[in-house]
Amino acid sequence: MTWLYVDHDFKPVGQGLFAFGCVAFRAIQKGKRMMKIPGQKPSWDFAWVYDCGTSSSKALVHRGIREIGRTLGRRLDLVVISHLHSDHISGLTTLLNEVGASSIMLPWAPLWQRLVLGFDDGLNADDPEMGFYIDPVSYLATEAPDTFDRIVFVMPSDDDGPTDPDEPEPDLGPDDFEPTGEMDGKWAMPEASALNKRLELPDTLENQRFAREMPPGGRIVEKATWEFVPYNDPKSAPASPERLRKHVRKLTPELLGSDHSKRKEALAALKELYKKEFRTGLENDLSLCLYTGPVPLHSYLPEPSLDGTSANITDSRVPMLYTGDGNFSTKKHLDRMIRFFGAKRIMATSTFQVPHHGSKKNWKVGSASRVSPSHSVFCSDPNGHYKHPSPEIWREFSSYGPQQVDKHTGLKWAEELNVKKAP
Repeated sequence: MTWLYVDHDFKPVGQGLFAFGCVAFRAIQKGKRMMKIPGQKPSWDFAWVYDCGTSSSKALVHRGIREIGRTLGRRLDLVVISHLHSDHISGLTTLLNEVGASSIMLPWAPLWQRLVLGFDDGLNADDPEMGFYIDPVSYLATEAPDTFDRIVFVMPSDDDGPTDPDEPEPDLGPDDFEPTGEMDGKWAMPEASALNKRLELPDTLENQRFAREMPPGGRIVEKATWEFVPYNDPKSAPASPERLRKHVRKLTPELLGSDHSKRKEALAALKELYKKEFRTGLENDLSLCLYTGPVPLHSYLPEPSLDGTSANITDSRVPMLYTGDGNFSTKKHLDRMIRFFGAKRIMATSTFQVPHHGSKKNWKVGSASRVSPSHSVFCSDPNGHYKHPSPEIWREFSSYGPQQVDKHTGLKWAEELNVKKAP
């Protein structure tokens, strides 16, 4: 039998997103039980963060980072960034410098799309932060040196999807990434220079050392007990005039080269073109979703209640689906995501982070029943400039345990599970 204890924590950062989670699991001898003693800190086997940013107040993010440092007492195992807008990444370098992480996971996007994201975030050619969009690996290696082991780029997902959550599979983790040039299951690591070319990154020493790739359908399975499944929507690229893409392709040698003055000139020219081509605003869907929960999925039950009964895993609050700023404004968008994760994971999802702070632009009204979470989390500042969440989207999830996380109120809970005995 396996004992499992899970903590989830949405930090109160206002208009942004900063979620922390950790899990402990132990083998239990037959006939015995293991329960967490109140007030006693468990020894966490795996800890993660999903996004770390806000546009409300950096002090809110820094407070959350200090809390993680005190809770964990070591560096994080995984940091997942949904996309590259400041309200999701503004605290990333502070998190790395103060806590650290074994692995950072980012959604891969072509160079032209990364530049558009930077311009959409208000950055100009002179801004040092623009380096993050051109070369995120070298940027983080400079801003947060010696704080992480690798940066894993999740490639656009396909229809194959991940392995069934009830199927046995060897442990697969970021430590399995090695530049062998061979394919091993869902992990692939070609020769470093070839990888950098495919990822459209400069062929620098930092990228050769830290850049890794997760092919479509890959997942992390920790000690055959807990899984992380990322989803990068293959249709996430915004509608872009071919002229902009052609200019990026033409200027790629300058953008990825080592001459900073030429890079600055290329960025300035592209920013002017961006302002002309995107006058009506940007519709960008890039956001790395993340499902996380126990495996094998059918085996876990919450701890029995006082009357000795125990509910199904889908009635616990453990399986989580983070969406960042994902776009599910049409049936096709939601269909792709559901098809990728599969019915078992979607049915098990009991806590659902509502996309884009509850914006009406990112959700098709009437679709909440297709996810049917027990709890839905809105991370936003209702009194801020954007007035998120939309009242219509809040009503949409009114039957699914809506929880507002803002500048003043966070959301924390813990769950204890045991493996169900085989019949």
